[in-house]
Amino acid sequence: RRSRRRRRRSRARRRSARPLKAHPGTWEPADVTLTYQWLRDGAPIEGATAQTYQVTDADTGTALSVQVTATQSGNINAGTAVSESVFVKSTSKTSVSISPYVGRTSTDFAVTVAVAPSGGPAATGTVSVWVNTQKYTGELVEGTVTIPLPKQKKGVYVVTAAYGGSDQVQSSAGVSGFLVLK
Repeated sequence: RRSRRRRRRSRARRRSARPLKAHPGTWEPADVTLTYQWLRDGAPIEGATAQTYQVTDADTGTALSVQVTATQSGNINAGTAVSESVFVKSTSKTSVSISPYVGRTSTDFAVTVAVAPSGGPAATGTVSVWVNTQKYTGELVEGTVTIPLPKQKKGVYVVTAAYGGSDQVQSSAGVSGFLVLK
């Protein structure tokens, strides 16, 4: 008898900080023993042979998959299935600074947003900035964008910046503020 898998593929699912879990699919015959080997960019990850795998910093910027092997006692033919890859995005931190933090109604203010990924190349993409309820947008260049603001009325302003993420970097947000005097 030959161990073979049905058309159902094994798959790995990523859920935030939870471990990845291999779902082995259905095998025929059903009385097989399953083993797991997690792969990083197609190469085996040393010691990663459980049904679950906790993503580590070393996985950032790589594609993870799992190979499931089915064996049966007395049968020399093993069945193997490899899941589709899951790309592990870098986390990011969004910092917001205002220049200057305190000024007058005649002062030119500017918001600088810096998005720092935990690894890999600089963040790219669009950043949305809200100054109280007024929305501005800008494109990151080498992970940074500066948005000049129009003249502001007297008051306290809350600045919120949101980075929507990219195919390699997760989204993040930051907050700051500034004061406009008479």
